[in-house]
Amino acid sequence: MKKLRTIMIAVIATAFMNTATFAQGNCIEKGTVIVDAFYGFPYINGTLLKAAYTDSLGNSNQVKNLNHFGGKVEIMVSDKIGVGLEGTYAMASVRYPSGGQIYTAGINKLRVLAKFNLHFATGEKIDPYATWGVGYKNTKVYDFQLPFRIAYKRCHES
Repeated sequence: MKKLRTIMIAVIATAFMNTATFAQGNCIEKGTVIVDAFYGFPYINGTLLKAAYTDSLGNSNQVKNLNHFGGKVEIMVSDKIGVGLEGTYAMASVRYPSGGQIYTAGINKLRVLAKFNLHFATGEKIDPYATWGVGYKNTKVYDFQLPFRIAYKRCHES
């Protein structure tokens, strides 16, 4: 219930932030700096961990899922073209007992992206744009038995 309340507050706050942005009118022009923070839901790896480690009573207290959160910044180099940088982080983990020991396993994902945005048909209340970018993504899958053994596997995706 607490998690649902937190998610609802985040959704309502985002709606109010977007309303305030719309009220500013068309301010996309050369030299404008656009800063955006975001939270993405759901993180599929966290959802899978939660499904796998939920007991018959519906308890999933041992699963921690931060979902995606990140930010981006864009600088308008003309009235229609912007360049920017975006970064996201996601994490999901689970603590589980096995053979009298407590294990922690999980996955962390970090992504950094340099972007080129083409804004078209920008009006008073809408700013559609197309994005092209190149970036780096690092995914770490881990499973370790506290406090002795640590094993990391790095997964690099394009």
